[in-house]
Amino acid sequence: MSNCFTSVLGQFLKKMPADGYVPIPTDTKSYQRRGFNPVCGIFGKVVPLYDCLNKRELPVKQAHKNRSERLATAQPFQANMDKCRPLAGKQIILLDDVYTTGRTLFHARDCLLKAVPSLKITTVTLAR
Repeated sequence: MSNCFTSVLGQFLKKMPADGYVPIPTDTKSYQRRGFNPVCGIFGKVVPLYDCLNKRELPVKQAHKNRSERLATAQPFQANMDKCRPLAGKQIILLDDVYTTGRTLFHARDCLLKAVPSLKITTVTLAR
């Protein structure tokens, strides 16, 4: 399924050059259940990915929350400093599959900027 987006995403991302591409991670339990991270599956065939974020398991998945519950979600991300440091001062694109409220991307951006304040961050999602 992810192959159907490869060509179009490749063309799109060529117009947005970046020094690194950071996918929104899947928590460990979801990864074990699915066997893959959908964001990596979609974008990993198009650009090299820097897995510098980790996600803690949330008691309730974002998909099961309404808008106000999503917006109230606490910070679920933690930066992997060893993998983030090489991106200092660089332009990155934060990648996600679906944009609903933007809360996930805002949390990821805040986490990355706290770890590496000199990052310049743009975001790209497959769908809204």
